[in-house]
Amino acid sequence: MSTLTGRSGRVYTEKQGIHKRTSDGNYTITKATSENDTYVLKQVPWQVYERSQRIATDLAESRRLRLHVDCNDEHKILVHPYMRENLLTLVTRSVQPELDFHSRRKILREVGEAIRELHHSGWVHNDLKPDNILVNWTNDDRNHKIITDVILGDFDISLKQGDADPRHEQYAVGNVMWRSPEGQIGRRGTTMSDVYSFGLVFIFVLGGADLLIIDDAQELARLDIIPEQYIVNRHFAYFGPVPQSFIDGLADETWRQRFRQSADAAERMAAERPEMRLSYWGQDLGPEALQLVAAMTSLEPATRPSIDEIMAHEWWTIDD
Repeated sequence: MSTLTGRSGRVYTEKQGIHKRTSDGNYTITKATSENDTYVLKQVPWQVYERSQRIATDLAESRRLRLHVDCNDEHKILVHPYMRENLLTLVTRSVQPELDFHSRRKILREVGEAIRELHHSGWVHNDLKPDNILVNWTNDDRNHKIITDVILGDFDISLKQGDADPRHEQYAVGNVMWRSPEGQIGRRGTTMSDVYSFGLVFIFVLGGADLLIIDDAQELARLDIIPEQYIVNRHFAYFGPVPQSFIDGLADETWRQRFRQSADAAERMAAERPEMRLSYWGQDLGPEALQLVAAMTSLEPATRPSIDEIMAHEWWTIDD
C-alpha cells in the first residue's frame, strides 16, 4: 500500500487500482483515502496536467465541473473527490429503482449548466459522453433514487478557444459514439460540437441508449466496417436529410465524397425504414423535448442553438 502527498500537504493512501495503462500495466487511476474521505488519484500526461490547472483557475468557483481539489506536481497526479457512479452505468446497468423523469431532467440540467460554465469561460469540452458525467445518489424511504450531485469531468482533450493544438486540427478526438459529424473527420472542436454531443446525451438519458451505443465493435471490425463510418451513417439516418451546405463546407474532397456516400446511404435506409428518423421515434420524448433535441442534433453546425438558448428552452419547466 503506497501513499502520495499532495501539494496541499494532505497524505493519500492508495486502496484500489481502477485503471491500468496498457503500455506498462501500471495503474494511472486509483482509489485512495485521506482521513475519513475517499478520493480518486489520476495520473495524466503533462499537457493534460497543465490544462487542468488552467481550467481550475478559470472556473475555481464551479460546483458542476470535476475540478481537482489537490495535485502532485512531481508525478502529475490530479486528486478528485470520489463519486459513486458515472451516468453510463447509472442509466444502462443500474438495478431498481429506476430514474424518474424529474431525476433525469435534473441530471441534464446540471450537465447543461456545467457546459454553460465552460463555454462562458471560453472552453470547449470536446469529449461529452455519459462516461464523463459523474453522479452521486441515494435512496429515499420509498426506495426511490434521489440524485444528490452531478458533475462533468475529464478535460483531457478540452480546448481553450483561440489556443493552437495540432491534435484538434488533424485527428478526430473524443469517443466515436458521441462525436458530432464534423468531429468524426477531425475538424477542430467548437461549442457547437459540444451542443451536438449534449443532444446525444439527452437522447441517451431520456431512454434512447439502444439507438446510440455500439454493443459489438469487434463485429464491425470482423465485417471490415469502420466505426466512424457506421456512426455517421446512423446519425445521418436519424437526423437527416443532410444539408448540402454542410457537405459543401468540408474542405477535404475525400471527406466530401465519403459524406455524400453516407448521406445517400442514410436516405436509402430512412426510405426503407422511416421509423429511423428522429421525427418518428422522437415523438416518445414529447413535443418540447423533440424540438430541443432536433435543434441540438442539427447536421448543420451553424444552426444549432447556443448553450444559453438550450437552457432557456421551455422543456425545463414543463411537467412530466
